[in-house]
Amino acid sequence: MKTATSGLKSFLAQYNQAAIAEVYTITLADGTVLYYTTADQDIVYNGYTFISSGFLMRRGAITEKCGTDVSEMKLNIYPTTLTIGSLGFVAACHNGIFDYAEVKLERLYFDYFGGTYKGSITKFDGLIVNEIIMERDHAEITVSSYSYLLGLNWPINLYESTCIWQLYSSPCGLSKASFTSSGAVATYAGNSLMSFYTNLSQADDYFDGGVIYFTSGANTGETRTINQHYNADGLISLIIALPNIPASGDTFTIYPGCDHQRSTCKNKFNNFDANGYIRFRGFPFIPSPETAT
Repeated sequence: MKTATSGLKSFLAQYNQAAIAEVYTITLADGTVLYYTTADQDIVYNGYTFISSGFLMRRGAITEKCGTDVSEMKLNIYPTTLTIGSLGFVAACHNGIFDYAEVKLERLYFDYFGGTYKGSITKFDGLIVNEIIMERDHAEITVSSYSYLLGLNWPINLYESTCIWQLYSSPCGLSKASFTSSGAVATYAGNSLMSFYTNLSQADDYFDGGVIYFTSGANTGETRTINQHYNADGLISLIIALPNIPASGDTFTIYPGCDHQRSTCKNKFNNFDANGYIRFRGFPFIPSPETAT
């Protein structure tokens, strides 16, 4: 149910014309808050400036459903100069910046643009949980209502043989900074969009499942998950191709991944707490299900 203040109700009942602006508050998973508006000028509301430049946004219809069914709102964003931090909008989408971001859409009412603010109505609240579809000139974003959370498995912690902790999370206890390394692309004719040679010297498979982030060159700002790492010539292969072939001397930061096995937690990361107990949170010794006959 949409609610409105008594002042807004009185204004709408008295006047048959109003200036309307839609504003979007987007809270990223890391706590960063972005403010945008589809109006043709910046809007100051609740002490925040909602920017109107650097992009075009087209909102689709909002599907409202009863009960616990998930409602959705479709957004098509056509970026021009819009950046998210140091990344362009397209790169930010590719890097998962908007994954699980919270989106709030409000409709603001004024007697005229630049005039007196009369009130607002919250049109939609939700999360970006679906994959963002990247087209040639725009991104298609689906925002799902919070009832989506009712469909998640519960309890969250399940009994399984592999570790349930996310690598470098608080329960895991490992510091990403402690395992982050810097490197550079080496000079080899075989460098490609999917694999390239580096000056890394760690053992085979050390960076498997980890992440590489380019800090210079044509791929600056690009992040990719590592498929496999070889000690020989520091060869790195990726799961998803880069937009440009890495050039010799391109720099990057890289950190290893984890296969969530007990041996990896113990031998690769030496992950023990202050009492000497391993932080591995898997249950590899649970008997497999059997049927008695």
